[in-house]
Amino acid sequence: MARGKEKPYLNPWLFNGKPFDTVPEGAFGFVYLITELETGKRYLGKKVFWFKRKQAGKRAKVVKESDWKHYWSSCVALKDLVKEKGVDAFKREILAVCTTERDMNYLEVKYQFGFNILEQPEGWFNENINGNWYPKNYVGLAERTSFSIS
Repeated sequence: MARGKEKPYLNPWLFNGKPFDTVPEGAFGFVYLITELETGKRYLGKKVFWFKRKQAGKRAKVVKESDWKHYWSSCVALKDLVKEKGVDAFKREILAVCTTERDMNYLEVKYQFGFNILEQPEGWFNENINGNWYPKNYVGLAERTSFSIS
């Protein structure tokens, strides 16, 4: 692809049910949900809008827009499926637009626990939460644990 030519924005992200194509002022990144339409299997993650890169031979960092429009997660299995089935076999939704990295990280983990990814892994492409919690350790937790919340 020639320099300066922008890649087509296929299967745009949806935010509040509408196509999302412009980064709001002050936004840092977003928490998203990708759904395979045929099976309903999902992936929940986060993505930044901006990269800070150091240019060769320069001291100062340059801020550049990330590849967020064309991003399909860090999950290899999901990216392979997108290549196999095509982008139209998936729905991409933004759950939250965040102004700080802290908020984005928190909301990603909050949504992952809220959607019960660890105890219902068959419906998710996510292999863990935050690199700390893995489904194999939590499937059946409710059945083998007694607890009371008062």
